[in-house]
Amino acid sequence: MLLARKLIPPAVALAELTATDLQGSGAISEKSYTFSGVSFGAADANRVVYVMVGYDRGGSGLTPDSVTIGGVSATQVGTTLTSAGNGESTLSLWKASVPSGTSGSVAIDITSAPLNKTYFGISVWRAIGLVDKTQVQDEAGGPGATLSGNVNTDSGDYILAAAHNANGTISGEVGITERFNVDVKTSEFFASYADENVSAETPRTISVTLGGTACILLVQTLESA
Repeated sequence: MLLARKLIPPAVALAELTATDLQGSGAISEKSYTFSGVSFGAADANRVVYVMVGYDRGGSGLTPDSVTIGGVSATQVGTTLTSAGNGESTLSLWKASVPSGTSGSVAIDITSAPLNKTYFGISVWRAIGLVDKTQVQDEAGGPGATLSGNVNTDSGDYILAAAHNANGTISGEVGITERFNVDVKTSEFFASYADENVSAETPRTISVTLGGTACILLVQTLESA
């Protein structure tokens, strides 16, 4: 006699997005820098760690060319954003699958040694069950700039973002929730944002107001895998 067997589908990871850390290096002159003790959040077999790298005052044309997260070589998401204000401030988004450990290191290497004193800032998110969707960027060189990006969101989408201001505060966020806002090197502010399960909007406008020069904003939307 043949017995019918019930097929049980594999478990699907519930989508999550959490901002876990933001750190700054202080003034350095080296080509590489490693942050230690970076919070990655709770370990999970499906965890992907996103890191936004902010970089400033190293000389025009210098950008991160490799990032390692928790000992894992990271992949860049989208493109590097460079400020037109002085050509020296950048934001770039990186990710790696890091299933184990609640904290670890983030190592950054740039294209060549900086011409002047520089600094790195990192903003970190823990993601489960999400895939990349759309990236938008905005920059401005003058003080008091309001930077914005329009993204089309479906119900249940997720959003992460970061902003950097080379000489002043970051405030007045619209369309996104601030999670960290830190002065990483004497009026060099770096802020991060994250929202889960957003509503459907076409478009959804995300904006922040910055007070100094070389102001930049990078927004990434994600959706359930």
